[in-house]
Amino acid sequence: MKKEYKEIYIIKIVHANLTRITEAKQDPYCKIELGDQKFQTKVQEDTPTKPIWEETFILIKPEKLLMKTSVWDWDSPKKSDLIGEGEYDLKAIKFDEKKNITIEIFYKSKKAGTVLMEIEYTKQKPPEKKVTHKKLMNETCISLVEKDYDIILHNFDKLNLDQFFLETKVRQALMDGLMAMGKNKPKNPINFLGNFLLKFQE
Repeated sequence: MKKEYKEIYIIKIVHANLTRITEAKQDPYCKIELGDQKFQTKVQEDTPTKPIWEETFILIKPEKLLMKTSVWDWDSPKKSDLIGEGEYDLKAIKFDEKKNITIEIFYKSKKAGTVLMEIEYTKQKPPEKKVTHKKLMNETCISLVEKDYDIILHNFDKLNLDQFFLETKVRQALMDGLMAMGKNKPKNPINFLGNFLLKFQE
């Protein structure tokens, strides 16, 4: 059964151009909310009007597509001042589309600035197949063994067994063993050839 992957929004919060300043050394950060999903950027210290975040978040598509955006001035872990907030309806972005959008933010009905975002509407990518260490080792071993067999068989063709004064039957058994080893490609060629010769002696 083919698995269906969830539709998502890849949202990159790029930067803001703020016209409202809560204090001279303003430390802005941006928050987005979509359904019950909430994300926020890092704090940009001492950048009162033009904070740059360049941070990307992945949000799963909910039923309601109205995204809330707000920019805050960080004062302490327990306290931040709202600079401005706005909304954007993600219905405006088609599937497989990537758009640059500018969201206007307001504070008490007065314009407080804009936030630039890059938004892509797509599907989750299927996970990459994990190749286990064991599988990699096996593939490497097979590759090396096949390479060794090529070398063995190549050298065997050039080998004159008569110089070893072997009996004809032993020489034939050795030849048969090497050929069988080349066809079967056992994991341990030395043991395979040894067992082959032992069987011949029996």
